[in-house]
Amino acid sequence: MNVDDIRIAFDSGSLTTLKIVLGLILFGIAMDTRLSDFRLALRKPRAFAVAVAAQFALLPALTFLLTLLLGVQGSVALGMILVACCPPGNVSNILTHRARGDVAPWDMLSEVLLVIALPFALGLTVSHLLPQVAARTHRVVGVLSFVALGGIIVIAVANNWSLFVAYIGVVTVAVFLHDALALGLGYGIARGFRLDVPARKAMTFEVGIRNAGLGLLFVFSFFDGLGGMALVAAWWGVWDIIAGLVVAVVWARHSTANAENREVTA
Repeated sequence: MNVDDIRIAFDSGSLTTLKIVLGLILFGIAMDTRLSDFRLALRKPRAFAVAVAAQFALLPALTFLLTLLLGVQGSVALGMILVACCPPGNVSNILTHRARGDVAPWDMLSEVLLVIALPFALGLTVSHLLPQVAARTHRVVGVLSFVALGGIIVIAVANNWSLFVAYIGVVTVAVFLHDALALGLGYGIARGFRLDVPARKAMTFEVGIRNAGLGLLFVFSFFDGLGGMALVAAWWGVWDIIAGLVVAVVWARHSTANAENREVTA
């Protein structure tokens, strides 16, 4: 059977749970955000503009070219482009911190507003009005929602195990190269614009780490679990974390080694 012809099963209850978990993730992030963070971003307009252009213009364009170069099947290409168009996930913030860096159609738009904009606005409100409550709870909410998202992906894979085993090889190389492209684009464009090292690290993860959970939500809500798209989004969510952690750990050790060398020299 062609990967374009298969459908990945995902029941409505799991879909609702996925929406709630994604909302909680954004709520947790917002509770650790201050209005001063936005003012700080406005003081660095070049870095902000470069990040937006890299994420929402260059990455989708280069992804399209990569799908042509690899000659992947239609549903796989759609999955890669969908993931490229997703915003960065909360994993990017975690990895940036670990690496010691700076920390459509109306139906689809309403889904984005409900799952992303509303929870973020609520979290930002709590952060502003009740900073002590936000400080105590944001880490717990973030960790629990992140674990829950991983659990949802594991359950989805387990329920469709035979399909994943049969077709995972179709997307493995594509996801590997796509992820490397995204991380490399983030770092390369930051270095090309001569941003400082912490900003380069942040840019690498902001461009390279995509919200694959949101991608899965779109696949099951609007594309009827289309095989290649679901496989790309699911595997991206796993591989993205592995590759990102490797980069973050290497950078963290490099930063620690440099700091120790400066102390010895002093």
